Amino acid sequence: MISLGKLVFLQAVVGLVLFATPGAPAQASTAGAPWQFTFHHGLPQWKDGLPVGNGTLGAQAWGIGPALYLTLDRADVWDLRYQPNTRQNFNYAHLQELVREARHDLIQQEMSSDVGPMADTVPTRLSVGRLKISLPPDTNVEQATLDMQHGEVRWLLSVLGKSVEYRVLASIDPDVVLVTLDGVQGWTPEVSFYPIGALDPAVANKLGYPKPISGTSGTFNWSTQSLLSSGVVTTAWITRQKGSQWSLLITVPAQDDPYGVETAHRTLTAALAEGTSKLLTNHRQWWDERWSRSHVQIPDPGLERLWINGIYKLASSSYRSVPAGLQGLWPPDGELPPWRGDYHIDMNIQETYWPAYSSNQLDLAEPLNRWVTKTVAPEAGKITRKFFGVPGVWVGGALDVNGRLLGGQSNWMTVQYWLGGGAWLAQHLWWYYTYSQDKEFLKQNAYPFLKQVALFYQSILKLRADQRLHIPLSASPEYFSNDLKAWTSDPTEGLSLVRHLLAYTIQASKILGVDQQERVQWHAMEQKLAPYPVGESGLKVQPDASYDHSHRHPMHLFPIFPGGDLNVEGSPEDQRLIARSIENWVLQGTGEWTGWSFPYASLIASRVRRRNQALNDLRIYDQAFIWPNGFHVNGDYHKYGYSTHEYQPFTMEAECAFTAAVNEMLLQSWGGKIRIFPSVPEAWRNVSFNDLRAQGSFLISAEMVNGEITSASIASPKGGEANVVFPLGYVAPGRSFTVKTFHLQPGTQIQILAK
Repeated sequence: MISLGKLVFLQAVVGLVLFATPGAPAQASTAGAPWQFTFHHGLPQWKDGLPVGNGTLGAQAWGIGPALYLTLDRADVWDLRYQPNTRQNFNYAHLQELVREARHDLIQQEMSSDVGPMADTVPTRLSVGRLKISLPPDTNVEQATLDMQHGEVRWLLSVLGKSVEYRVLASIDPDVVLVTLDGVQGWTPEVSFYPIGALDPAVANKLGYPKPISGTSGTFNWSTQSLLSSGVVTTAWITRQKGSQWSLLITVPAQDDPYGVETAHRTLTAALAEGTSKLLTNHRQWWDERWSRSHVQIPDPGLERLWINGIYKLASSSYRSVPAGLQGLWPPDGELPPWRGDYHIDMNIQETYWPAYSSNQLDLAEPLNRWVTKTVAPEAGKITRKFFGVPGVWVGGALDVNGRLLGGQSNWMTVQYWLGGGAWLAQHLWWYYTYSQDKEFLKQNAYPFLKQVALFYQSILKLRADQRLHIPLSASPEYFSNDLKAWTSDPTEGLSLVRHLLAYTIQASKILGVDQQERVQWHAMEQKLAPYPVGESGLKVQPDASYDHSHRHPMHLFPIFPGGDLNVEGSPEDQRLIARSIENWVLQGTGEWTGWSFPYASLIASRVRRRNQALNDLRIYDQAFIWPNGFHVNGDYHKYGYSTHEYQPFTMEAECAFTAAVNEMLLQSWGGKIRIFPSVPEAWRNVSFNDLRAQGSFLISAEMVNGEITSASIASPKGGEANVVFPLGYVAPGRSFTVKTFHLQPGTQIQILAK
């Protein structure tokens, strides 16, 4: 995260009519595990709420009885005001000069990409606002459930002594949030809505927004909030009473729609005509198909629920629209989101999408693919030419939805101007290809981006007296915060990113049969690239700095994961380097970690076959870094002593990384080999998984009973050679193994181990 110390939440200060009464922290029961989060009381605050989303629209359901609240969101609602820095000295050469002169003050003043008067505040994500459903005073919440299997929230209420069922879901098609109350007799719910500008005058004043405008026509209602030059957010809803069922449909058109009210009316009337039964049927079919793609079963229902939760959050916030940002579709109620709800390229967006590949949910990565290739690449190309004066594509550390660098003098320039962002995004495009074997995607989307990022490095790397290519001024993101000592050449993560980018680009050109001459150049670059900086304690952060204090970013271990060129199947020298690096990493402890560090650490531990550590990291995360509703918070807010950070900003990337970490224990396919149950912890004796996806577009299923692997199969939608490591299961570092090759035709499945 950028500017950890600069995080400020704007607390809403409004009339009591808008707020539920604060209560004791919500506690989830294990009933319905692993598919449900269930509570036997109301949820008094936004942070206690239960989320739904369809990739475009999202809602957080909370409340304590007479007042039920929905914090509404749309994925692409942003205040986009921006004034680009056009000063002549806004360039990389000047940044290097300021670093040499140790002018931290001028770096902050002169290197902001946005020089507008509000550059430290906007661009920013915005929540749409809060919708309130008022029920009779004698209303109590008896049970509140998030049903992830069906993608809906269901509450059981007692209203005037009678049972009423409350349901909330975000329909995939049409694009509406559907609310139903079944059992409404002798009373009528009342609906009111408060845009973000009405929830907190301080936010409205800070952003300069005018008052919202509301309107009503029969049962159709709307509210419009001007975002000044960024457009208008229209929130509209329509109600219907049919017998004892009361229905509410909500939609939010795009903020650049000049006819937002009319668009909303068409959407809602069409959805109303279709009927709630049809909406429910379509919605459940979508989620049934989603969950049929893969599943895991592990002997811990709580952790299995978090595996499901990671896919649920990604599927709810990354489908059809823009990619999921820091808070997905659930930014805080009545506040500006932490870190502007932006796209952090130095870990957060990567963690968010890690599970899409191995969980066999590749379509959930498509919003990221589109955004990187269609939005980020053109914008990044422009800033690369302007700031660096070279061709190709470089991607900064924090971006808005339009792919622009976030500015402001409070920004951490050491993160914004590190050189590795484009290469890390390129890894995800390459992974999409390797897991899908979609050659057309490689040709039309991934490979052009890989080439452009490689071109940037061809232009920026420096050949020094040692005849090695070196990364010039960059940083290892966040390790030295925004201090001058963070600026460095040849950070370990940067060298690893360049090394992998070149390998991917070379391989892609071979697959496509193109650019043979460029391939020779990339190979020469790969051979000349400087080695990783290494010391007595293993991999260093950068040439002049060992990993000598606890830190949330394990970027110095990038060659191990997600890189993989340094691995436990490598040479004895590599294995010794890994052992020293991991020992030192463990020695420094977790005191400066945040919540998302633990799933990341679990992935690293699985790669180096520290299988019990991999499980322990996930248990710590479960115990200390999530709210009872499964939302990840960055700090050790219960003060268990795992971290000195005790704050509670919500970001969702760790929830997704958790799912990827469980997958990594069960299946690994890096380096052209499939490993089944490679890092299953000793405590897990009965484990199974169905249709996890391996690189090469293979779907793997396997089962372990009483510690013995009893079955394993490979399905191949595309056909190909599957290279499988034997023995199946855990193979300790340094122990011998064999690789068996299975030839599969498209659409076939084989058993490689049967009961």
